[in-house]
Amino acid sequence: MIDAANKTKEQLKKELVDAYRLIAELEKQATKRAEEPLEERQAWLDSIFRAAPIGIGVVANRMLLEVNDRICEMTGYAQDELLGKSARILYPTQEDFDFVGIEKYRQIQYRGIGSVETRWRRKDGTIIDIFLSSSAIIEGDLSAGVTFTALDITGRKKAEEELKIHRDHLEELVKEHTANLIRANEQLKKEIEERKQVEDALRLSEEKYELHFSRSNDVMFTYDNQFRFLSISPNVERILGYKPKEMIGKTFLDLKILHPDDLERAAKNAMDVMSGRMIRSSIYQFITKKGARMFGEVSGIPLKRKGGVASVISVARDITKHIELEKSLRESAEKYRLHFSLSNDVMFSYDNQFKLLSVSPNVERLLGYKPEELVGRNFQDLNVLHPDYMDEAVDNALHVLSGETIYSSIYEFIHKDRTRKFGEVQGVPLIREGQVVGVISVARDITERIEKEMLLQESKETALALLNASTDFMVLIDITGTIIFMNKAASEGLGRNIKGLLGTFLFDHLPKDVAKRRKIYLEQVISSGKPIRFEDEHRGRLIQSNFYPVCNARGKVTRIAIYARDITDRKQAFFKSKV
Repeated sequence: MIDAANKTKEQLKKELVDAYRLIAELEKQATKRAEEPLEERQAWLDSIFRAAPIGIGVVANRMLLEVNDRICEMTGYAQDELLGKSARILYPTQEDFDFVGIEKYRQIQYRGIGSVETRWRRKDGTIIDIFLSSSAIIEGDLSAGVTFTALDITGRKKAEEELKIHRDHLEELVKEHTANLIRANEQLKKEIEERKQVEDALRLSEEKYELHFSRSNDVMFTYDNQFRFLSISPNVERILGYKPKEMIGKTFLDLKILHPDDLERAAKNAMDVMSGRMIRSSIYQFITKKGARMFGEVSGIPLKRKGGVASVISVARDITKHIELEKSLRESAEKYRLHFSLSNDVMFSYDNQFKLLSVSPNVERLLGYKPEELVGRNFQDLNVLHPDYMDEAVDNALHVLSGETIYSSIYEFIHKDRTRKFGEVQGVPLIREGQVVGVISVARDITERIEKEMLLQESKETALALLNASTDFMVLIDITGTIIFMNKAASEGLGRNIKGLLGTFLFDHLPKDVAKRRKIYLEQVISSGKPIRFEDEHRGRLIQSNFYPVCNARGKVTRIAIYARDITDRKQAFFKSKV
């Protein structure tokens, strides 16, 4: 029984060991089977990571832990230049970096995924537009890392900008046409006021559109990529003589409406629009059905369908009168050139780099230089302007180039023989297509006037010196008694400086009895227009005064010149000699 019992224990031990071994083996096999799908899944994920057409990466605390090849292609960095670095390396500014950090992680915490549009800076400095989408590796735990995808949307952004340009151009056309249409409608309502149905018709944009193009000089048309007319506004018949049905389905070459000299340029521009580019303004010569020549200004924009240009929308404006006017202006310019060759006014123009573009021939007579010696050179290098005036001239030129008009500036010029000349210069901006491209100026020789003014100023200063050198009182007042001028002796006699007395009432500075007498004399001079001489006492001194009237061109007294002398000593000496 004991042996049997011992045997049973041994068997149990053996069976238990075998059971543990079996469990271990099963666990090993189970683990192996579980690992195989994980390895396959990891390999599958790695292949996606490598082959994905968008950038994929992992960050933790905004440090780059993993990036795929696409991110390296997008940024120009090698993996080892990015891994372990702060994501700040990818952003052009701290502001962009902070925005993504705040907005994207806010979205992840709110809905598990964060998506933003931002900008990255490539290693070569190029800025690209990026659409970022991120999600936490472990939901709710951002510290465990965040997986992100990055899509380069630079091309899309550029396409959006081009689309906006096209849309803005169409809006400009619509605004212009709508404005013209409103004016046409107002005129139409006056002429056919009794037709009330026009008011209803004008509410329909299609009829507005048709009415506008039937009355304006703008022809709207479309053509396909074979340059065949698809549609054309009815007013083409009034302008070119063709009915729309005669043109639709045919090409420019079929109709022979373009002048041969413009065919090559028109074809090139049409190809450019077909490639997606907008043509804002091109001028061509057109041939009417009767063979007459007209000029048209044509703009064109591509009409895109399914990613490609399907056709072109164009507007052609009749500018024949404008071209003829330009021709007349050129003829007038030639007349002006002849005028300036004979006058003392020199006309010249320069561009926004201060390079002289043209100058009238009479410059040789006034400054000694032939036009060809000046044209093409920077006026700062010509040495025709005195250095003392250079800064002022440059400042005024910059003002005109900013769109202002300078009506009068006086500069000192240097003749080729080094003599001095003075010129009064005016300048207006030359504007083309809304931009200031240069300046047109006229300089008038005022040397003689300036020299006379300098002589006059010298004479004034000489006369003032002579007046101040006199010990007699000299004052100039108007008919109210206001002081206009006085010499130094007069101001000292009144006990104040000249500056403090000018503009004040003369009689306020005299004793009341003296002021009263002299006002009477003043009124006599004004009423009679004749001078008065008198003697009176002032502060114990005997003063001899002369009031002389100053008249205007009509003979009316406007000012009075007062000459006063202290004759006290002379009178006393006279009486002593008599005694």
